[in-house]
Amino acid sequence: MNPCVQPFLDPLYDVSLNAARARGVSDIDQEYKAAVIAACAAHKKENRHKGDYRACIRTERHVVKYGSRRELEPELMTHSYVAEYAKTSETPNTPRIAGIGHFVDNNSMYLLIDPIALIDPPPTDLYERICQALIWLTQVPAPPGHSLGPLGGGRLRNGFFKDNRAPQPFPDKETLNAYIQKGYEALYKGVVQAKKPVLPSILDDCVLCVQSDMDVSNFDVDDAGRTVLMDFGAVGWLPESLAALTLGSDKRLKPAAEALGLSGSAKVETLARISSRLKILSDPTLRGHASPYKPAGA
Repeated sequence: MNPCVQPFLDPLYDVSLNAARARGVSDIDQEYKAAVIAACAAHKKENRHKGDYRACIRTERHVVKYGSRRELEPELMTHSYVAEYAKTSETPNTPRIAGIGHFVDNNSMYLLIDPIALIDPPPTDLYERICQALIWLTQVPAPPGHSLGPLGGGRLRNGFFKDNRAPQPFPDKETLNAYIQKGYEALYKGVVQAKKPVLPSILDDCVLCVQSDMDVSNFDVDDAGRTVLMDFGAVGWLPESLAALTLGSDKRLKPAAEALGLSGSAKVETLARISSRLKILSDPTLRGHASPYKPAGA
């Protein structure tokens, strides 16, 4: 499979950013909204000091994620877009994606995610299903004009970065490539050239839609036997080399990496070493490091 070959972007699932922002929940009454806001506030007060705290509750009607509008809007838009695309996909491995709505209260956003009945325990072939869902996800084309990351802006999420979150915005491959090459210089500072691996570049990488949070809880199977893809907080479009890092994080994902032609790359091995270095730096932005790369026109 060639991951650079993307499906034709039919206007049916060309979900504009403005439309995604406007898609609220019109049939939710004010009483229910008030109850959701109160329940989320109580949940945050009681649990935010805990190490496993997640800003998420379950009501009788929805799974609710809550947080700042700035943080959740990219997740809303990406989830909505991929869900619309899935409705038009006719492949056997198309995963099920829950419907999503939202409402805003001041600067807070509440994502209202339709619950899905899941089988318990998960099937023994869950990782095979995960691989197929991830392969399907890489074929979801970005909307015209979108470059990297989730829709609507937001930081890149990937295990390459410290705490799985980019320390600064990377709007395109050029700026991310410059950062990677600064990381390379930080890692190999003082090492003679003959002992350095090839300087990695992502400029020729395909850009793929990737789930960078490979926690098994983000995948499941519904009561009709269909694979379910959940939690779009770490879904976005990334260079294939970073996708390869994600798929290389667990040997059970090797079939997906091999099917996409993303295994066994010396460049990815160098990126993994750079990543390890970045994660121990006090300033992962690398502002104090000069870059050997200058984007075209600079």
